[in-house]
Amino acid sequence: MKILRNAISMLALCSTLLSSAQAQEKYSKVSIPLNSAQVRNFAINNLSLDHYKAEDNAVEVVLNSEEMSILRQSGYSFELIIDDVVANTIALNSQITPQNSFAPIHGTAGQKIASLIATPAAFGLGGSLRLGAAAGNPGYYTYAEMSAKMLDLANSYPTLVTRYSIGLSDGGLPIYGVKISDNVTTDENEPEILYTGLQHAREAIGGTSLMFFMQYLAENYATDARIQALVNNREIFIIPCSNPDGYTFNYGGSSASYPVTGGGLWRKNRRVTGGNGGSTTYGVDMNRNYSVDFGNCAGASTSCGSTSKSSDTYFGPSAFSEKETQAIRDFVYSRQFVCAIDQHCQGAYYSLPYGRPTLHPALSTEDANFYTRIPALMGTYNGHRAGNSPETVNYEVAGGIKDWLLLGDLGVGSKGKIFGMTGEAGGGQFWAPVSMIIQLCKENCYQNLQLAYAAGSYYETQDLNDIAVNTTTGKFSFSLRRIGLGTDPVTVSLIPLENIATNGAPVVKTAPGYYTSITDSISYQLPVDIQPGQKLKFVWSATAGGITTYDTVVKFYQPTILFTDDAEGTFSDKWAATISPSGPAGWNYSDDYAYSGSKSLSESPGANYTTSSTRILTCKTVFDLANASNAYLSFWTRYKAENFRDKLQIQASTDGTTWVALANQFTVAEDNTTSGGSLNGQPALTGIMKEWTRMLFNLDDYKTYSTVQLRFVFTSDNDASSFAFKLDEGFNIDDVTVVKGTSLAVLPVAIQSFKANLKADQTVQLDWQAATSTQHSHFIVEASSDIEPVFKTIATVYEGMAFTALDIDPVYGNNYYRLRQVDKDGTYTYSKTIKINLNKNYGITFFPNPAQDVLTVKLKDAGTNKMLKLQIFDTHGKMVMTKDVVTETGYTEIILNVGKLSSQTYILKLTDSSGQIVHSGKFFKQ
Repeated sequence: MKILRNAISMLALCSTLLSSAQAQEKYSKVSIPLNSAQVRNFAINNLSLDHYKAEDNAVEVVLNSEEMSILRQSGYSFELIIDDVVANTIALNSQITPQNSFAPIHGTAGQKIASLIATPAAFGLGGSLRLGAAAGNPGYYTYAEMSAKMLDLANSYPTLVTRYSIGLSDGGLPIYGVKISDNVTTDENEPEILYTGLQHAREAIGGTSLMFFMQYLAENYATDARIQALVNNREIFIIPCSNPDGYTFNYGGSSASYPVTGGGLWRKNRRVTGGNGGSTTYGVDMNRNYSVDFGNCAGASTSCGSTSKSSDTYFGPSAFSEKETQAIRDFVYSRQFVCAIDQHCQGAYYSLPYGRPTLHPALSTEDANFYTRIPALMGTYNGHRAGNSPETVNYEVAGGIKDWLLLGDLGVGSKGKIFGMTGEAGGGQFWAPVSMIIQLCKENCYQNLQLAYAAGSYYETQDLNDIAVNTTTGKFSFSLRRIGLGTDPVTVSLIPLENIATNGAPVVKTAPGYYTSITDSISYQLPVDIQPGQKLKFVWSATAGGITTYDTVVKFYQPTILFTDDAEGTFSDKWAATISPSGPAGWNYSDDYAYSGSKSLSESPGANYTTSSTRILTCKTVFDLANASNAYLSFWTRYKAENFRDKLQIQASTDGTTWVALANQFTVAEDNTTSGGSLNGQPALTGIMKEWTRMLFNLDDYKTYSTVQLRFVFTSDNDASSFAFKLDEGFNIDDVTVVKGTSLAVLPVAIQSFKANLKADQTVQLDWQAATSTQHSHFIVEASSDIEPVFKTIATVYEGMAFTALDIDPVYGNNYYRLRQVDKDGTYTYSKTIKINLNKNYGITFFPNPAQDVLTVKLKDAGTNKMLKLQIFDTHGKMVMTKDVVTETGYTEIILNVGKLSSQTYILKLTDSSGQIVHSGKFFKQ
């Protein structure tokens, strides 16, 4: 502890010395009316505009003292909104009340990010020297605190986290980062992802949110199977502060106006770039210092990059002239990253390649598909939009990191093509109010998880069959789309949840290329006593590269079909449409797109939608759900709309006057607290879903009413921003169906399989399959052992959750597990009991990993003349090698010839004479 305190003290001392090098500059926020092309050109070309806000034909921007002088001398009018932005930020945050954190729960329809992502315990209150001194407020980490927290995380999770330095800043501070992976000290053949923050020193949430992200991964690894699978199959590198000198300077406290709390607005690094007498210039804009298009700003504004050393966008004397960018470059050379994000703020968007699209050909089809689908997923809860630099920030950028990641120095070191982007964290300010910190961190955490998934094998599954099932035997069809960069084969399984008696075996598929779609089917058989109207429920499970995704499907056996529309008939027979204000035609059938047939419903047929529009489509059928046991609305849709700003709500009413927005797994209901928008906490479909996707909306809340009405409500905002895609294609809807079930028959729960697997980290993973009934409530997983023979609860799994659990603390010797299936009335039944043996005498290591021709396995202190079996399985579960082992005193060494095995990842398992797994692990064959 004393050593750690000394380290923090030394870092703090370095911070103080750096910050005292120059007094903090004054920054002001102004609004400049753009009432002519001349004023617009002046602002863009002379003020190095960056992260500005365009609204009501004016631009709102933060300017330094030099830029304010240029503005005043120009004679153009402007409004001074905040004279001293830093002092104002500090004053505001000192008055903010504490924000509560939220307990984690699994994702449900209409759930918000605040409850989906839990605040890590290690996050604490953020910085100890924090904006807003009120007790309980979170804060932004200082550089010293980041360094110490990273070291503490590595010490707390030594098998998952290691801290490293990629080099020193110009001021001599280490540029620290962490690696997170299951075998963190081993360089495994797994997809690598890079996260960087604080290239621009004043964009504080970038660094603090990456600290949150690394803590979230480490703390949830043992208890969240999704996080564990991700960490086990990726190598994640996080550098929260790549500009320590500039960031430390912003915590400088060089005068009474700028106490040591942060809030400084210095952007560049702190290298001395020139000086004459008492005038010294400092800093290079790191995100203009990379080699692709470096300094090539001909025909662009000063925001693209500047030759002026005093400019905030000064790109430096040459590409990679700065120690900080050299360190990032050399670190990237040493790794094999496949995708990366450089975290900034303050807007709500992802800035994609290219910074100067006029200098490059259009993105390839593969690149365009990645840069469409993945940012759309990442922006689910933060409202981000995506586009290249002119499309998002409204100016071109030369020498930025995202273009260098994608195009630069290919083939140097290990660097290949890296799908890079710049992420803006929202918040609307460089130092967002401290009340926003937790929310912004959670939004960025979800975003970062999605990027990590996309780095490897990652698939989206789509059920293709109608919601009405009319035969007791047949096949359910599915489609797969590969949205991750990995190429592992995918195993698709049908997991029965409710009223599925038997189903066919899993199928293995290989996608021929990125973003391609493939289809197949798996057989099913319903119970012999199934009744018309009975609900069916199952899960499509797709596993590839260690990552499993799920799609829960609801269908009905011979239901009552209340309404159908395939958009091929007469529109007015089934729908009533209104548009406000009056303008171009609203809802109608359109031949722009179709899921089936030749037409679909569209709120703006044949064109993009317009600004400030409300377009309502009301179904003319009034639905009687009074005798329904269950009811659902089903339809297919594709859409492109400005995320969080233009949206579609699916609404229901029992009287035609009061309408309630419905939620499903694709709707979002955020409160617009950090990124703007118009959701206002109400569920809606928004953003981009380029491919046809089935939507299911549960109408069970209305099943006692006989006068239920349904409608689609599209709204667009007033498009005050300059974002390129503020008006888009909107929504297409096809094959609308409303069904109800009327059977209350209860079918028994059948636990079809229950398996336990001892993992390499000495935890036990439990998986099961079951066909449940309408009376099923939840499963309780119980464990006991020879040492403690009483069964105790270790997990509870509710409907909608994956049928899996983890015993993070099995005892040495025999461990016993069973399932208790609990009905809604409290009655329960038990599964069979299964056993796992954890033998502490079997110390096992295998090397080299990766292996080429020979894999050596060593057992330590396993005893004498014990009979064991060593087995090797491929990723499809096929055994490719087996060897009987007789142990010896001390070490037992087994040599395996793996030279003829194909290049892939393999699972190695060691079992005892009773067939119990006593150790498992994985290795890669080169």
